[in-house]
Amino acid sequence: MARPLVVNGPATPEEVEAAYRRATDRRDRERLLAVHLAQQGELSLRGIARAVMRGRAAISRWLRAFREGGIPGLLSVREHKGRHPSPSVKALIELDDGLVKGRWQSVPEIQRWLAGEHGTAIKDTELILIQLNKKYYGRLKMLTLNQASCLIILLVILMLSVIMTWIQANQRKE
Repeated sequence: MARPLVVNGPATPEEVEAAYRRATDRRDRERLLAVHLAQQGELSLRGIARAVMRGRAAISRWLRAFREGGIPGLLSVREHKGRHPSPSVKALIELDDGLVKGRWQSVPEIQRWLAGEHGTAIKDTELILIQLNKKYYGRLKMLTLNQASCLIILLVILMLSVIMTWIQANQRKE
């Protein structure tokens, strides 16, 4: 059995409970509940995670934030980096021109250019799909993920059929 978790922090259990009762935001309430359960010392990290239906890593982060900053530290909203903005039409047109002219030699070069010139990013797979589209369709037209998956599956099937034909031809020679 896991050992119970005890958390002592800058706020007493009574202060945490009072903050829980005042809180109206669901996010704040679940964090305060996790700290309150930890302060009671009856549950393990896993037990607290199950009680508030969050992962143990999240509970650990919350408890660390509480230890370091008290209730305000626990409830503060960190700024998330989040997803990069999608490339603008201008960036895509310049990307199209650069691909036609052979301006870049690798996907990382394109990514650095997009980040530096346009403050945006595209995943490796998206750039590869753009390059495949340039090669096979002659213009910038994004494949969907399903279309790309189908293309890859077809290529694998084609490769397997070529390999099987080669094996059969070599077996006949023997």
